[in-house]
Amino acid sequence: MLSLFTAPFGYLIKIEFRDQFHLEDATNCEYDFLEVRDGAFGYSTLIDKLCGPDFPRDIISSDRFLFLRFVSDDSIQYSGFRAVYSFIQNQSTFDLLAKINFINLTSTILFL
Repeated sequence: MLSLFTAPFGYLIKIEFRDQFHLEDATNCEYDFLEVRDGAFGYSTLIDKLCGPDFPRDIISSDRFLFLRFVSDDSIQYSGFRAVYSFIQNQSTFDLLAKINFINLTSTILFL
């Protein structure tokens, strides 16, 4: 299963795991896993490859896209996982926009 999450401009994506996380455990997560990539594509930077019973940390994208891929080999079934996502403000984008707006406002005032 593939999922691409896209946040509005100026926002990041936060994934929080809740209640349960238990996938088949393996040394390299080769059987059942959740792959999380920082970007819009399957070749974007790998944030984490998750499997086993350990509850993952919250994941926050560095931009407005987050790519998830869930793989299962169907041989052994565990309880799976539950996750929610939310959009959070990218403070650096808002700071940049504030500076741009200030510069534009200053320029406008200077040219009047």
